[in-house]
Amino acid sequence: MIAMDDSFEHTFCLGRSAPSYLLDRWSSIQKTAAMKTIVIVGDAMLDRLVTGRTERVSPEAASLVFAKDREVSSLGGAGNVAANVASLGGVPYLVTVLGDDQPGKELSALCQQQGLAIDGLLTSESRQTTLKTRYISQCSQLLRVDSEIRAPLSPADTERVLAALRG
Repeated sequence: MIAMDDSFEHTFCLGRSAPSYLLDRWSSIQKTAAMKTIVIVGDAMLDRLVTGRTERVSPEAASLVFAKDREVSSLGGAGNVAANVASLGGVPYLVTVLGDDQPGKELSALCQQQGLAIDGLLTSESRQTTLKTRYISQCSQLLRVDSEIRAPLSPADTERVLAALRG
């Protein structure tokens, strides 16, 4: 669930309406998901969209100059799945490992703002919170910058995830 208002450029770029067969199934999906607890285990990440204008080429190198207009963060990965489950009336229980860093604090705050439980958000000193930053200009993604650790969880962090699942 991307938390953007209607004025956000990315929303206008997508600007497509859903096919009618999806709209017809919407109420059925909501009824099925309503009040069911759904466990989500995976990589929650912070998605950051930066919009701006590219109106010239840098005189120093053959690259565009990006003039930033706006920056919006939202839940990504397993966090987005949890937000979508909640939007359908389900009760998501998100279990994920975050870094003890600013993106992790921001992700936790976004979960709280969206009414998601945060007791399954586990903090690890040996990890960083995955952050994916997309730069968008004139409805085109120019660049995505990923900040993440792709290595498996440590045995200690794996045990903490399993303990959170056992409740």
